[in-house]
Amino acid sequence: MLFEGTPIAFEDVKKVFVDIEQDLVQRWEQDVLCGLQLECSYSNIMDDLTNTAVGYSFVSDRRNPFAAVKDSLITAVLDHPTLRKRFIAWESQGQIIWNKLALRSWLYKYAQFEGLLLVRGQMLGGAP
Repeated sequence: MLFEGTPIAFEDVKKVFVDIEQDLVQRWEQDVLCGLQLECSYSNIMDDLTNTAVGYSFVSDRRNPFAAVKDSLITAVLDHPTLRKRFIAWESQGQIIWNKLALRSWLYKYAQFEGLLLVRGQMLGGAP
């Protein structure tokens, strides 16, 4: 097979998908979840495909458990002494000043993760 005049092996193409998935898992576990062992298991997600109301989303559908876990990551970060120290610059009497540099670094890593996720989805989606 040729790609832009360069020979490539089909095995190399398959390896790209495996490598991207491994990279995604590593970025998710280490960069996005900050090494925390968080997981949410949903066996039955509900969606109302007949609901045409503006703003409706399966994420906000009350039959789904998403609202109960929406603060799980920030709660786990604040409960973890090392991560709390990384993300909070100053704290006094319940007032928190966030470490903006640490937050921007996390957000940058999250954006890289999302970009790679979109690339993977595009590659696996097939041609038009």
